[in-house]
Amino acid sequence: MPKPSRRSTSPPSRCSSRWPKNSGTAERSSLYRLPSRLLAANAIDRYSIGDRTPRIAYAEDGSLEIAIQPAEPTDPVRRANWLPTPAGEPFTVIYRMYGPGEQAQAGAWSLPSIRPAS
Repeated sequence: MPKPSRRSTSPPSRCSSRWPKNSGTAERSSLYRLPSRLLAANAIDRYSIGDRTPRIAYAEDGSLEIAIQPAEPTDPVRRANWLPTPAGEPFTVIYRMYGPGEQAQAGAWSLPSIRPAS
């Protein structure tokens, strides 16, 4: 079973995570400051991102790539999928899956890593 959060102690300036299609019936990632574990205030009032986020942009294969960074992306797709982080501060991202699909229930699916953006 994947760990429920990914922690960044020295946050990169830009990173992303890509969710494959059909991992669960509802998915959401929320970002919290460390060490307080409180929601990180930001200019667009977005504290989580997932299948219910308005105007989210899915890839042609149905996957979702989330831009996790402090500065607003200039690319329109990255902007639509932007989860703002506190600049220069540690944070954690908590991923929630509601109604997991068969692969997740069988342990055949795992949460993709958060990685520096290319």
